[in-house]
Amino acid sequence: MRNFDKRTFQMTTAVFHYSLTPCELAVYGYLVSCSGNRNACQAKIKTIASACGYSESTARRTLHGLQSKGFIDIKGNVQCLKFGGHRQTCNRYYLLDRSEWKMPDSA
Repeated sequence: MRNFDKRTFQMTTAVFHYSLTPCELAVYGYLVSCSGNRNACQAKIKTIASACGYSESTARRTLHGLQSKGFIDIKGNVQCLKFGGHRQTCNRYYLLDRSEWKMPDSA
């Protein structure tokens, strides 16, 4: 496992105005911390879940929630196998621009 003790990252405080659940905030923060200068992160569901302290199903559900709210885009990666088959590999998560975030409905 990588040493994250000395790594820091910045995240816009605007996320607090979009009614994210605690799970969504944690997962989004993890993706921000892993993303490079192209605002993309490639990680396994298992890794995201472990880093955030959630089950894999909670992490998966949270990622889809972030996608529906316009925070991220998810692209599946497929690897071509030597004998003609294919297999799913880690997804790539793209952090979307704030202009694409969907404002929550007012109560």
